[in-house]
Amino acid sequence: MLNCMIDVETTGTSPDHAGVIQISAIKFNLTDKSVDNEFFDRCMWLPPGRFWEEDTRAFWSKHPRVLNEIIGRQEEPHQVMKDLVAWVGYNGARLWAKPTTFEFPLLSSYFKQFDIQNPFHYRYCTDVQSYIFGRGQDIDDVSKVIPFEGDAHNALHDVLHQIRMVFHV
Repeated sequence: MLNCMIDVETTGTSPDHAGVIQISAIKFNLTDKSVDNEFFDRCMWLPPGRFWEEDTRAFWSKHPRVLNEIIGRQEEPHQVMKDLVAWVGYNGARLWAKPTTFEFPLLSSYFKQFDIQNPFHYRYCTDVQSYIFGRGQDIDDVSKVIPFEGDAHNALHDVLHQIRMVFHV
């Protein structure tokens, strides 16, 4: 099964109304610790029914450069979601995220809103934090050993960091 690390940046935490403003995904092979060089990294504007939560707006006000980069690349969300499915492929994939309880419900709500088949199944989701803990390590300790490169809260940089942590353990 294809492994796909995903990270999203959002306007809130509730899948019912939070908007996804950036989706980044990278396919990887856990066995040989290789990464596919075709990344998915797209930004999108808010579709109808999605809005900013005030605490999240306050959070992003502390990261204006990263937010402005995201806003500068925004595209139509329905097309971005269709393109994500085409990039993943229709054979399905194992979704990896930190945590899956955030990314999977948000992405699922978008697939449902746009009537697009979800290429991920809830049974095939792997939580990065749980994986690291299951390998006998603490995520905070691993984060100290694997330095973060790039901009925090840029979904692509977050995904690359999460893959490096998984490969480390």
